[in-house]
Amino acid sequence: MGLKKITSLLLALFLILNPLLLVNLYAIEKEIQVTGTVNPTSNSFNLDLSSNRPPLDEVYPGEVVDFSITVNSESYTAFPLQIKATWEDGLVEGSLGNYVEVYDYVLGSASSPLPNTDIYVDLLNREITWDVAGMAITAGQGHVFTFKLQVKPSFLTTSRILATVYADGIYKTAPSPQKNFQLYVNPLLTPTPSPTPTLTLTPTPTLSVSPTATFTPPPTFTPTPTEFLTPLPTVTLSPTPTATPTLTATPTFTVTPLPSITPGVTTIIKDETVVASLTPATSPSPIIETIVLEKPKFQKITIESITAKDALFTVTTSQDVLLVTRYGLCETGQFPNTIKSKRNSRYHEVLFSDLKPQTVYCAFFEATNPLTTQTSSSEVFLFETASLDTQTSLLSSSTTWNGLKLSYTTTTSVYIPENEEIVISVEIENPQEIDVIDGEFVNRSVLGASTLSMANVSKVRFVETGLGVFSAQIATPFVADDYLFSLQIRTKDKKYKKAKLDYSFLISKPLKILDKQGLPIETARVLLERYEESTSRFVPFNQSFTLNSTARAFSLPYHTQKDGSLDIALSEGKYRATINAIGYVTKSQEFVLGAASNTYPSIYLDADFSITSIIQYVQESLRLGFSVFVGDLSLYFGTRILYTIGICIQLLMILILFFLLLIRFGLLNRFNSKIVIILKDIESELMSFFLSFWSLMSITTSFFFLVYQGFGIALPFLIMSVTVTLADLLFFIKKERRLLSLESLKI
Repeated sequence: MGLKKITSLLLALFLILNPLLLVNLYAIEKEIQVTGTVNPTSNSFNLDLSSNRPPLDEVYPGEVVDFSITVNSESYTAFPLQIKATWEDGLVEGSLGNYVEVYDYVLGSASSPLPNTDIYVDLLNREITWDVAGMAITAGQGHVFTFKLQVKPSFLTTSRILATVYADGIYKTAPSPQKNFQLYVNPLLTPTPSPTPTLTLTPTPTLSVSPTATFTPPPTFTPTPTEFLTPLPTVTLSPTPTATPTLTATPTFTVTPLPSITPGVTTIIKDETVVASLTPATSPSPIIETIVLEKPKFQKITIESITAKDALFTVTTSQDVLLVTRYGLCETGQFPNTIKSKRNSRYHEVLFSDLKPQTVYCAFFEATNPLTTQTSSSEVFLFETASLDTQTSLLSSSTTWNGLKLSYTTTTSVYIPENEEIVISVEIENPQEIDVIDGEFVNRSVLGASTLSMANVSKVRFVETGLGVFSAQIATPFVADDYLFSLQIRTKDKKYKKAKLDYSFLISKPLKILDKQGLPIETARVLLERYEESTSRFVPFNQSFTLNSTARAFSLPYHTQKDGSLDIALSEGKYRATINAIGYVTKSQEFVLGAASNTYPSIYLDADFSITSIIQYVQESLRLGFSVFVGDLSLYFGTRILYTIGICIQLLMILILFFLLLIRFGLLNRFNSKIVIILKDIESELMSFFLSFWSLMSITTSFFFLVYQGFGIALPFLIMSVTVTLADLLFFIKKERRLLSLESLKI
């Protein structure tokens, strides 16, 4: 009985507690549902790339383009997010692989809507990274990350360029599809100036500027501004009003309150606070002068070189500043190392030394103006050191134009007209380690003492054309000036360095042929000769330079274009140009390209429409035609081969002479062949023709070698010419005497 009561009591207790157990189990289950997390997938967030310009729109050089990366998340849990934006070289329209650099990153333009975001800028790889500590579900339009890119100020091509910007992200472990945005850069477009607002003046009884700016004009009205207005355009009141009528300015302006300012005192304002007042000794009239102190701005930050143990940056600011650089390992997020500049300047070179190979570093810069104590900080820049120090020295370089070599070991400058295509070749040590070589013209006139920190315009990518030899074809700049050519070399182990060619490029206006009125002469024929120090004489242009097999020897003489310009590029030296044109007097003029004169001349011709000038033009055409023909033979066969061919021809002629002498002396009569009988009958006429032909050919060959190859090479042919000519003359005299003897016998 007792056991039964105990069992009933336990059963009742279980029934009473059962709902509570169910509630607890439900609560535990609810807690599991709340605290349990599921990693996001690619479908749980969305990334989009847009711009302030429509897709495939045309932008102009120098324009700043805004880009936005919009991210939406459907996750209720905050997960880390990484976003990357990259921009690559643009493809020149109409080409298969001609790429040029299009964009520059606008310093300080990368921003994030989330406070827990680290932003890193990689200038070398042209990449911006946003590391967000956590992002949960987004409402409305999502989170917008922005940055700006500026189109290069000018380009070495007139064709449109297709420029692409990419963006992608990783939401914890889930990647997003890569998005891209494309724009066309039109190098021929120019910025459209914004319209200047006009100010309309309407005569009324009073002059008032809202909220309050009233004055009463005297009889002779001379307005003097005494208030600070924002904005305050220049107002010209015309005609001079009298004492009774006054004017009202439209539109109205809002007065911006400033700190207390005393007329006749120079006031310095910093952050809307008066920090200093300078009272001049004498102040003839109340003049208010306000100096607003701005923070220094970072104008340009450039990576000059990166090796396994050091890196070199150049920093350019808007003011003279003292620069402090803080850097450290990116993985730690700390910046324990400091580099301080020792001088106050707008240009600073920052050398990071004692670095670890193959390590990612982060650095930022602080610029302080010591006069105003204003300080600005840059964003964080990322760079990776090389794995090892492989030597990638520049061994040699050469520049050619249309097959003409312009640079030699002693060359200091080459002189090339604007917008001329040239080929630059460089030989690099350890070519198997090279990843990319880029090159660009650098304007020396705008650099001052800052070497290569402010590069010029477009870049060109070099390709390997031989073992260790890399070449690129590039057009010279449109603006005539003094340029260097800078190389940016990147190796496979991520080493980066800059180098420059040993000679400069003087880009100038081309050589022009004009008449006395300054009008261009089209198709004028120009023969160029170069002064050779070794021989102390002018030699034809095609003999002074090394030409390739397809060369421009055929183009001798050169001819002017429609604008009178001559399409030619030369190295430094002394030259003579001989110009022929129908209706003009032939003229020769010497000019020098060097330190004293670094531009091509303009040559003026006198008009002459006489028959004599036309005859001279035709004679010169025939002479130059022969020169071109001979020059082409020399180009394709070479001096040694031509000399050998000439000797072989002479030996062949000697064999023919020996055969004719055998016939003449009857040594072949025993063969009694029809050919021998026929030749014996015409032997005298055949011998006379053969000797005359041989003599003429020998004289021509001797003249060619004497004029174009020198006396030493022409000497054997000169001896042969004299010998054959004398033999021909003796044979002719003997023949004439025999004819006279026969005539006398007949008589």
